[in-house]
Amino acid sequence: MIDHTDQQILKERLRVENRRLHNEYKNKYSKTFKLMDILFVSFIMLNMGALMLTNMLVLKTEPNMTFQEANPAASEIHDFEPHPQAASLFSGFIFQMLMYGILFLSYFSNRNNIRSHTGLILNFTLIFFMFFICFTDFTNNLGYYIGRLLWGV
Repeated sequence: MIDHTDQQILKERLRVENRRLHNEYKNKYSKTFKLMDILFVSFIMLNMGALMLTNMLVLKTEPNMTFQEANPAASEIHDFEPHPQAASLFSGFIFQMLMYGILFLSYFSNRNNIRSHTGLILNFTLIFFMFFICFTDFTNNLGYYIGRLLWGV
């Protein structure tokens, strides 16, 4: 029977071996890891860019729109007109930032635990798919048409 001290030693050896395997893979496929990082950052930037483009296109079709502040505290401080649905808009923004945070954490935790060729291929495929979806959304105004469909603009 293995006692508690032996379990701790085995866990530490396993952690060291996993870290060694990951570093070995990272050194062997360093260009692939760099490409994944570039695609991930591009994915985030394209997603934010698509959101901004969608908002600009909505303003282009509705130029008479007045700007209203979604943050209730900022509307009081700067004497802006608060949006009627300010609480839901601001909570939507907070939710989006929370989702970006979860996405960053999951990407970097997965990236730092790649120890096999299969894990590298799966991670790269996932990142490339997310990048491709956001790239097509950014280049073909898909977000604008979805926004028109949802909000009837």
